[in-house]
Amino acid sequence: MVENAPSGDLYEMCLSHFNEPMISFGELARCVGYGETAVDCYILVRKRRGELIWHTCVGGYTFLSRLKGQGYVKAHNGEDWDDLTRMDSELTCAGAPPEVEFLVKMDLDNMEDSRVRRRVRAG
Repeated sequence: MVENAPSGDLYEMCLSHFNEPMISFGELARCVGYGETAVDCYILVRKRRGELIWHTCVGGYTFLSRLKGQGYVKAHNGEDWDDLTRMDSELTCAGAPPEVEFLVKMDLDNMEDSRVRRRVRAG
């Protein structure tokens, strides 16, 4: 077993929504990973223009997976589009394309709990 490896329901929740559009702090964002500090667990989200945010798993977010199939159309070129696909496309065009790998950030020595509101640049 890897020391400080994430586990549990919240990690699995984030992993199951990897790269999906979601609402975070009232804005469209993309679920890209999972993070932990000594005091909280976080959904790592990528907002427009590529900004990485640590959003507490406590609440204030909405997964949009229920939009899958809503407003479905088949385009003339054979592509399938629905409301979730449209939001995914909007994020991609706005600088938050899908990630290649699920991000995991473990900072278990950090006792700070204000990270939920602080913007953290990818790096």
